[in-house]
Order: sequence, then C-alpha cells, then structure tokens
Amino acid sequence: DRTHVLAESKVPVLMVIGKEDKAVNPADAQAQSKLNPLCTAVILDTGHMSMLEAPEELNLHIINFIDKVSKATRIDSL
Repeated sequence: DRTHVLAESKVPVLMVIGKEDKAVNPADAQAQSKLNPLCTAVILDTGHMSMLEAPEELNLHIINFIDKVSKATRIDSL
C-alpha cells in the first residue's frame, strides 16, 4: 500500500480513473485522491486503457490540468 505517497505529495497530481477499470477500483482511487488537496481525480467512461479508449477526452483533461497548474504556479518575474 503506497497511499501515503499520494497523501504526502507536494506536487499536483492528475489521477485518471476508468469507470469500468477491472485492475484499479474506481471508488478506491477516488477516495485516495481526496487525501491530498493537490490531487485532481477524473473518472472517464472507460476501462483500464483510457489513453486508447478515449484519447481525445483524456487529452482534454490533461491539457486543462496543465493549464490550471501552470496558472497556479506562474512566476510573473524572476
């Protein structure tokens, strides 16, 4: 059990979960995501291979996450 790693993370984490995933329990993954305010969980209507089953939807979530993180950490001047 490596749940403590997520709970102690100091960097933003995007957790993508397939609603029909047989390898990772979506309810457990969603509960784990709540252990850290820097974690964002997204549940897609896929199985374990979201990148193959819904690549456009996955890419949109990744882009939005990167945009959100970059705005939150942007340095106006060095």
